[in-house]
Amino acid sequence: MQNIIALISSIFSIEKILDITNTSKEFIKKYLEWIIKFWANIRDFWLVLHYARFSVFVLVLGASVLFIDQGRELALRIDQNPYHFLFFSIGLFIWALQNWFGSRKLLNERFGRGSSGDTPLFAKSLRHIPRIMGVSTYLFASVALLLAWQYKGFPISILALYLLITVLSGGLFYYGVIKRHDFIKLQTIEVWLKPATYTYSLFFIAAGIFFPAHIGFLMGSLGIFFFGLSSIVPAGNWAIYYTEKLTDPTYFGTTLPNDKTNDRTGFPVISALLVLAFLLSYINDNHDIRTLDTNSKRASLSTAFADWEKQAKEVNGVKPLIIVATAGGGIRASYWTATVLGGLTDAEPRFRNALFAVSGVSGGSVGSVFYQAALQEDASNCGLSEKTNHPKRGATCYEKLTQSALSQDFLAPNFSSFLYSDLIQRFLLPMGFPDRQQALENGWELSWRNTYKQAKTEGVSASLTSKVGADWLPILLLNSTHMESGKRVVASSIELDDKFTDTVDLLSLIGSDVRLSTAAGNSARFTYVSPAGTLPCKPEGGFLTRWWNGLFCRNGHVVDGGYFENFGAITALQTAQALPDQKSLALKVKPIFIIISSDPLLACSPERKEKDDKKCDSLDDDVQAEYLPHERFANESIGPVKALLSTRSARGILAAKDVRHWVKDCKDRPDHCGFGAVPEFYHFRMEVPDGQTDPALGWMLSKESEQEIAKMLTCSSNKNREAFASIVALLGSEQVSQYSKAVCPEAKL
Repeated sequence: MQNIIALISSIFSIEKILDITNTSKEFIKKYLEWIIKFWANIRDFWLVLHYARFSVFVLVLGASVLFIDQGRELALRIDQNPYHFLFFSIGLFIWALQNWFGSRKLLNERFGRGSSGDTPLFAKSLRHIPRIMGVSTYLFASVALLLAWQYKGFPISILALYLLITVLSGGLFYYGVIKRHDFIKLQTIEVWLKPATYTYSLFFIAAGIFFPAHIGFLMGSLGIFFFGLSSIVPAGNWAIYYTEKLTDPTYFGTTLPNDKTNDRTGFPVISALLVLAFLLSYINDNHDIRTLDTNSKRASLSTAFADWEKQAKEVNGVKPLIIVATAGGGIRASYWTATVLGGLTDAEPRFRNALFAVSGVSGGSVGSVFYQAALQEDASNCGLSEKTNHPKRGATCYEKLTQSALSQDFLAPNFSSFLYSDLIQRFLLPMGFPDRQQALENGWELSWRNTYKQAKTEGVSASLTSKVGADWLPILLLNSTHMESGKRVVASSIELDDKFTDTVDLLSLIGSDVRLSTAAGNSARFTYVSPAGTLPCKPEGGFLTRWWNGLFCRNGHVVDGGYFENFGAITALQTAQALPDQKSLALKVKPIFIIISSDPLLACSPERKEKDDKKCDSLDDDVQAEYLPHERFANESIGPVKALLSTRSARGILAAKDVRHWVKDCKDRPDHCGFGAVPEFYHFRMEVPDGQTDPALGWMLSKESEQEIAKMLTCSSNKNREAFASIVALLGSEQVSQYSKAVCPEAKL
């Protein structure tokens, strides 16, 4: 026991404790010195980044676009047009030059070339950060092209050559800025770069105002995007230069030695611009929807049904009445909708006679109006071939025509306006420039005209109520959402009555007709890509009243229809329920509901469902969920936003299931629905094969995505083939097998 006590006493002797205390103090002292030194280095590094902040801000903006799914599609599309790569390369070089030059000039004005008293990190930051700002543009563009090349499977292709050119160009650029002192001065670059920047920026401002679609299609999205960023950088750097000079006159722009102890951050340029745009937004609204001077008298639903019934074809004692609800999803939904409607029309021409109404949302609305314009043109030549008795699969068929018209880079016109004229208007008093939504609609109209070289009609530029070119055209019901009230707003070729519960009739509200492109555009105001559209008041009353209303009276704003319900299924169901009772007719009417969805998660295979963390859903069953997705990140702050966005799709799925349940109830009780013949329900899904990447949401598809979507109708999906065959058979056709073989010989029905 005494030995143990002696041991403890020796361990905790005063000398030992003092020694441990001194060692701890020394360790803490060195640790604090290291922390202070580390913080000083961070402060020096941040001070350099602060003066280059606008280049950093724009660089992050550019990377955020290049590395999303839509950026992949843009990079994949580069190898389709050599002019697009040419402007891509020129725009990328100018953006890199502006990033490097702007950062270098600002840092030189504040800190000069550095001094012997600077820390090594600060000296290196002054020298290398501008170079990194410049070459990073090439780095990000190269990574985007590499990811696109990987998506193709790394074949030896034009895209691989373009990637090599971009990488080599980035290397040459970096070498050039390192060796700049050997052959050119910074002042000389400024002499040439400043007027060049003014010239091309003014040109693109004019192009964004007067011909955004033409310049966009010529240059491509990435070319326009890089030129736009290259104009934004010097504008922001100019603002930083002059505000810093005013707030820091002692050192900024003088020859005094560095004084990093003066850590004033100067004027908050980026924050001030955001605040200015916010304040001016009250009076600076250039987002009025486009209207026509006409206000055509529209038929009621019952009159439209009588017109349909006169021309509808009888099949086995019934008249099939088809109502389509097509969901949103950007250009992939547009392309898929046109593929389904065009393919069914090509396989059985009587489909257009049976088609009564199309209820569209967002991208589904865009595909619907392109199909409607093709019907008005009535240019299809897809009858049976006299030699083979197979349906023709030429470029004049409805499916191919609408696909071709939608196979454009529609993001480029939007960029052309958004990055120049529309963006400038956010920081000035009202200028009256057309906005980026009008540029997008102009792109649709130009693409349609380029596809139909000798058109007999106005195509998607025609009015929504136009009936030119066909004895019967399906009713269009294009769904939007009223921003202020959350109500459903429907642009329709018929006059809506109170049977469409709690629905705003767009044309009745504004008292004017609109183009097909505008009706679809209002339904497809993709978040931030398109602004909320401002609704005018009716042009009624005397001259002064009309003038006053035109200037000041507005009916709120319209946004994407997916905010309310992303399938258009509610409107489709209300259309069927509002039809007159058909039991008294000699010929029975057979309703056929078609749902066209464009979310691949609604068509997941079991294998993919496991890979996607069981986030898949289905319109075809009502099984109680055994597992729901769980997210952990920042739920207290962004959880409410996540919930609002999630309900967008959930409401659409519920509405589509309500249609399916209504059909089932009518089958169980044939007299309950008043049609006399049992209805049918079909779902065309975007089923992406395992291992394939989902087509991107946006306004441009790569050729690879277009080809994949085209196969989904009768080639790659058994469920779509079954639905296709059943619908064509209900219309009385015996040619579905021949049609399928013409589209994809490997398909078996």
